[in-house]
Amino acid sequence: MKTAVLASACILLAALLASCSREDSQHPPAFDIETLTSLPMSADSLLPAATYPGFNRNDSLKMIRPEAAESQFGTEGDTYLTYWFVGEASTAYHSGKNTVSAVVDQFYDNSYAYGFYARRRPNGAPIVRLGAQGYRHGDTTFFTKGPYYITLAFSGDTASELPVVDSLGEFISKEIDAQPMIPPYYMLFPYGSRIDPSGKFYPYKYLGILGIDKVYTTTYVVKGDTLELFLTMDQDGKQFRRLKSYAKGLGKVFENPNGFEFEKGSSLAFTYPDRGLIIAGLVRGKLVGAIGYDPRVEANEALIATWVKGLQ
Repeated sequence: MKTAVLASACILLAALLASCSREDSQHPPAFDIETLTSLPMSADSLLPAATYPGFNRNDSLKMIRPEAAESQFGTEGDTYLTYWFVGEASTAYHSGKNTVSAVVDQFYDNSYAYGFYARRRPNGAPIVRLGAQGYRHGDTTFFTKGPYYITLAFSGDTASELPVVDSLGEFISKEIDAQPMIPPYYMLFPYGSRIDPSGKFYPYKYLGILGIDKVYTTTYVVKGDTLELFLTMDQDGKQFRRLKSYAKGLGKVFENPNGFEFEKGSSLAFTYPDRGLIIAGLVRGKLVGAIGYDPRVEANEALIATWVKGLQ
């Protein structure tokens, strides 16, 4: 009897593994080198030629394409490619003892460029008015606009740093044929209690879950608690089903948590390791949810309820 039960369990486990394997094989990889390499690169055209007002470009232009990302960027290479890296152009400008090293990274579109920029930007960092959004850390300025992420590193006389860097940054920004705005999906998030800036974009395997892709997030502080809201397009409900399947593998899953106005039969709540309670559901073709939800905090619940209802 025990042998028969064990055999049945093994058959069931094999079937489940085979099913998961089929689903995983059907899910596209994070990137395709051939596709990325075939995309036209224009990052080099944004960098001023040999002479720029007050500066000379004595260094040659260095170019990196997707096929060289892993060898050039080391352990970060895979991250570049996951954000659909198209290419990088870099050089340096000199004026006396002052030097500005300029790097332009090009990605597939503005969401991927913004996402790569935002993963390095601290939440709440003071914003500088360059491109769609920018910030400074020490002697380095970072900003993004359109499909580009720009890094300007200054060395020399600190009294002349900001005018020099801002001038070069404004020149590059004007060369980019795109509106100076972050991805419009962030307009779908509530403004109250939001840490600004805190928006992130995860192109692949959000929370490490295969099949939960192209996710936009924003972080809030509600009554001292940190709450992360997330949103991704999900017209066919496939991402929701992936999330539900993953949640069931972790343990108990609760349906229709706290009566939030998600689509009928398309909502859940579960505990995620080290991130607390997650609630999520479908709203008009979008998978939306919250991480770190504490039902004991009324303001927490009110923020989510108002958001979900507003997306109807």
